[in-house]
Amino acid sequence: MASYVSFILRLIHFNLNFVTAFCPLLRAMGRNVAFSNMRRYKCTNKGPNLIKNWFNQPARKIRRRQTRLQKAKAIFPCPLQKLRPSVTRCSQKFNLTQRIGRGFTLKELQGVGLSAGKARQIGIAVDPRRKNKSEESIARNVARLKEYLSKVTIFSKQAKPEEIQQAIQHQGVVMPIVNPKPVITTGSIADAKKEVPENLFMYLRNARTARKRARLAKRDADREAAAKAKGGKK
Repeated sequence: MASYVSFILRLIHFNLNFVTAFCPLLRAMGRNVAFSNMRRYKCTNKGPNLIKNWFNQPARKIRRRQTRLQKAKAIFPCPLQKLRPSVTRCSQKFNLTQRIGRGFTLKELQGVGLSAGKARQIGIAVDPRRKNKSEESIARNVARLKEYLSKVTIFSKQAKPEEIQQAIQHQGVVMPIVNPKPVITTGSIADAKKEVPENLFMYLRNARTARKRARLAKRDADREAAAKAKGGKK
């Protein structure tokens, strides 16, 4: 009986050594425990947390309108928005058109004889950080300021309330910028120039080759002239 028990124990020990030798996963686990579930969640769980609802959009619309009306009543008869400069759009795709900028530069205000404080008092936006990069932009915005000053009505401090109540408050953007639409003209194919080649690729290839051949011919001619000057070809 003792020999039988020892045989069984030796067999179990052999099987355990075999399993641990040929099964690295079991050997790495060490003991029979559950897998950790730390950081084992699906990425789709983040979706609802990243979505921002806008259920209060109709109420916000009403509140913004009420705020605008309150501000318009408080600053009457001044316009709700300020006069802003005309600046060039960014990138080569849009730099042929103009848009409304942040504020006028001090050099532009100097062109109409205004200081920054006086300009802010009469509804002109000022941006001292902006720099003028061309004389055209200065001339364009100076003309814009002159047009605004010719249209605006400035009441003095001694003005009567009856005179102020008769004023008309401007609504919307002050002097909006309107870019002219491009005019597209069409013509017949017969009006095209005859100098344009039919196969442009071969035309450019031949022109490139001709330039290279002319350069090589000039090099050979210079070498021959130098050899003749020395008294013969080497």
